[in-house]
Amino acid sequence: DHHAIIPTEEPLILSSLSDKERKLYDLIAKRFLAVLMPAFEYEETKVTADIGGETFTAKGKTVQSSGWKAVYDMYEDDDDHEEDKDQTLPDLQQGQRLTV
Repeated sequence: DHHAIIPTEEPLILSSLSDKERKLYDLIAKRFLAVLMPAFEYEETKVTADIGGETFTAKGKTVQSSGWKAVYDMYEDDDDHEEDKDQTLPDLQQGQRLTV
């Protein structure tokens, strides 16, 4: 964190910012809010399924608490890259039967 960048009471007029300035402002604001949030908590899950004699495996995360990631998820841009996202799995129980 860069502690010299702090919020002020100066009102912001977004329309006065260039596109690059607005993106920089958004980045700083998100980071400032994120450091005040609780931790991102998740459980890593590995699912192995036998379907028609074939074994399939999926790995992912089950989010317990979004924490600081909620700040970034709330303001996702269309420019975000899909491959950077974690694979999220539904809440499953061991031995649970799934319909395919």
